[in-house]
Amino acid sequence: YPQTYFLLVHNLDLNLQEWNPIGLYGSSDANSYAFAGNFEGNGKTIKKMSITDAASVYAGLFGNVDGGATICNLHVDSSYIDIASTEASNSSAGLIAGQSAATISNCSASGRVEGSFHTAGGLVGYVRLTMQNCTGNVDVVNMSGYAGGIAGSGMVSDIINCHTYADSIVGKNAGGIIANSNSGEIRSCTNAAIVKAEAMAGGIVAQLSGSTFGSSMERCANSGTVIGEDAGGIAGLPVSSINDCFNAGMVQGSMNAGGIAAMSNSDGNKISSCYNIGEINVSSAYGTKGELIATFQYGNVTNSYFDKQMKPHATAFGTRTGNASFALLTTQFVDSLPDNFDTAAWQHESGRYPLIKGLPLSRGMDLQTAALKLHVSNDSLYDTPGRIRRDMGI
Repeated sequence: YPQTYFLLVHNLDLNLQEWNPIGLYGSSDANSYAFAGNFEGNGKTIKKMSITDAASVYAGLFGNVDGGATICNLHVDSSYIDIASTEASNSSAGLIAGQSAATISNCSASGRVEGSFHTAGGLVGYVRLTMQNCTGNVDVVNMSGYAGGIAGSGMVSDIINCHTYADSIVGKNAGGIIANSNSGEIRSCTNAAIVKAEAMAGGIVAQLSGSTFGSSMERCANSGTVIGEDAGGIAGLPVSSINDCFNAGMVQGSMNAGGIAAMSNSDGNKISSCYNIGEINVSSAYGTKGELIATFQYGNVTNSYFDKQMKPHATAFGTRTGNASFALLTTQFVDSLPDNFDTAAWQHESGRYPLIKGLPLSRGMDLQTAALKLHVSNDSLYDTPGRIRRDMGI
């Protein structure tokens, strides 16, 4: 339906009856059955959608969306995709759309996506083009491939002002917003979900690369716990620029755990004006951890910090020396913005770690960014736990 407009005028209850996605996958031409129209949700809600048919290569309210379509102002709630195995290696699933080359805006979804897919996301499985102003409260489980809170994976796609509030995102590779993003922009996004991966995990994105047109991330924040073989508070493995981001969630890696990124192995990786206040742990005796990056081989990091007063024995990088310039006292975070933090991106509130302008405080972030200011003497910073107990009267 190219150049055709659809308006949803009533809320719909699908009563968990098996749903046949709008816009199917065609065996001879993947686009021949794609939805290519313009769908105006009108702020209405479609609830209790259910898809369990293994023949659904692209599973969602919309299956395959292409041709410059638009989907906007739509809410899909209390809905479920549960497919143990699919009939195609390129299968993708999301409550709004399985695969999308549309502009999707002002949409939300809640429920669960579970199965064995190439890529699965809370709203969209595989995304091209743009998603903006969307929220996901969708638990995603996909141990066969990519799992993301908003989208599973994407190519030449921009994700802007999107937020994940699910309980958990679990996959072979998993990201709070998107698991794998190639050649796109991720901006002004937050994650509050637990992100758990068998391999690569990131609070915002597991793998961020720009092999085609370049990619970037800016003004994003994570407050959720991140767990994986290689785990990063913001990104697992970025090959891109990351600017004006912070992590407040715990990061647990079996081999690599980093507050901003698990690994940096490309000269194209540039991290600037970021900070980490989350707890960083590595479980393997042969593992590596860093408050900013665990395994740091190539790339460039500037104006990025961790709180050395709260973590006096920590280092910014697990595999590099010269860590001192990346460590600040608590007061250097909370009394004013750190040096070279752009006031166009960051805001200062007394007694709180820096916040990103215009970014909502996701679940737990309000408490996580509240600072505990300790007394500092000239003797040592290494009795911090004792000082905490003394200052709190315990």
